[in-house]
Amino acid sequence: MAGELLPLGTVVKIKELERYMMVCGYASASASNLSRIYDYSGFVYPEGYVDMHKVYQFNNEDIEGVVALGYQDRETNMYMRALEEKLQEIRQAGNE
Repeated sequence: MAGELLPLGTVVKIKELERYMMVCGYASASASNLSRIYDYSGFVYPEGYVDMHKVYQFNNEDIEGVVALGYQDRETNMYMRALEEKLQEIRQAGNE
């Protein structure tokens, strides 16, 4: 799945994982490579936040399907559009 970012709270099926993930954040850096930025942070669904070592990172292309779409309103949509633009800038700068 590619394209626009999904709203917080969205539950997704990740390729090659049996469990679902719930989107809990955006644009997180890899702990082992700070120049690698992921589209999303997520918690295993339905457990949610259990401990700080169980926050996962994934990208749009890792998503096989959307199970439930999170809440979105005008403010959410404006924020996600601005964030998508910033993520593109960061990725383009990293490829130069």
